[in-house]
Amino acid sequence: MTRFSNAFAEKVSALFDDKQLSSLAKDTGFIKRKRQLTPKAFLGTLLVGALDKYESTLKLEVIALKKYFGVSIRPQSYDEHINRYAVEFIKEMITKCLKSQLNQVVNPQVGLAKWRRVILHDSTQFKLPNRLKSLFKGFGGNLKCDSLFKVQNACDLKSGAIAELEVGDARLQDATSGKKVVPQCGEDDLLIRDLGYFELDGFQKMGCDYLSRLKPKTTLYDEHGEKIDLKKIQAKMKKNALEYLDMPVTIGVKKKVNTRIVISLAAKQVKDERIRKATKQNKSYGNQTSKEFKLYAGFNFFITNVGKEDLTAEQIMALYRVRWQIELMFKGWKSYFKLNVFKDCKPHRVLCYVYSSLLMILINWQIVSICMKLAHLQTEKYSSMLQAMKYQVVLREEIRLWIKGEFSQICEDIKKHFLHIYEHIQLSKRKYRANYIDIVEKVNGKYPR
Repeated sequence: MTRFSNAFAEKVSALFDDKQLSSLAKDTGFIKRKRQLTPKAFLGTLLVGALDKYESTLKLEVIALKKYFGVSIRPQSYDEHINRYAVEFIKEMITKCLKSQLNQVVNPQVGLAKWRRVILHDSTQFKLPNRLKSLFKGFGGNLKCDSLFKVQNACDLKSGAIAELEVGDARLQDATSGKKVVPQCGEDDLLIRDLGYFELDGFQKMGCDYLSRLKPKTTLYDEHGEKIDLKKIQAKMKKNALEYLDMPVTIGVKKKVNTRIVISLAAKQVKDERIRKATKQNKSYGNQTSKEFKLYAGFNFFITNVGKEDLTAEQIMALYRVRWQIELMFKGWKSYFKLNVFKDCKPHRVLCYVYSSLLMILINWQIVSICMKLAHLQTEKYSSMLQAMKYQVVLREEIRLWIKGEFSQICEDIKKHFLHIYEHIQLSKRKYRANYIDIVEKVNGKYPR
């Protein structure tokens, strides 16, 4: 633990080094001449202010500048510094933080040992105030939203490192982002993604293992080239009480991809909910839900290029459920770091808050993910991601001291945080619903401890 806290303290100290901050501020145009409001004082105030951005005011932030950094400035002057150059400065800090991640602590989850990395790729989005619509486009039509902020995140489940973080607006499509992530994945990686990234070309070009759901209405062919009749499959599984089917198939008509598919029947309530959502969306466009979709809605389809010798069908179905870890991650971003909460102030101030929240999340996520894994190494127990993130927000004042360069303070705070996770934030099994522990244990069945 001491080795990690020292390494992390060095990373944080380097991230907020005065000379490097000044250089970055000049490169982005945030600082053009020497002035009282230094980049470090600006960041130290804005990062903490971003967590309270709905209540925060210019006056309160100016008071914090004086209290913590000895900077005396009028609210109006401070507001003038929150401009497009400030936005670019914070965006570059995010890039810098991503490059300086600590990746050396890997959770040795047996059952995932086949892969160097298990990358979960997904996106989250939220509305911005309407006055930002010229900077961040929204959706038109029935899903009208004047301004939208979207985050694409590819995170390694084993180390907690973020492999790719991309931000944009409604024009940032999942499929487009997916094309950028695939080249970063090697043959020792497993990429798990949802339907938004489903693209036949992508599966053909993947140099890594993948696990994905099948897009509705995708044509399936068996190993003899015959089109698969899902009605017959459904009747066969019900008649013989089959939990799943596991077989090689070819998907697509013009663009064909050979893959392995695991098919199970969806629970009635799941099927009904899928049809309800599709019907509601189709109705808003004046369309009807097709019989073909209703048939697909009765199945769970998982496609992968991982062989049966490495993962059984049961393990494939269980492993896909770890994708919810990234959904929990997004929930923590919004619930505890208030990424999607802001008051309607000037556009560049809103964006400074949003990007500052992301930067705060990245700094905290390294602590949360690595402390959770260190705790697992010592106890073989898992910690609650959401509870760990919730506790981390409490350290906002400590982080302000870190920015000031208090190396010993960083080490001490990390140790305290680790002990809190170790003692109080352990994940417990649920009686009626599977959670992360159950999923990992099921996957572990192929690879006993």
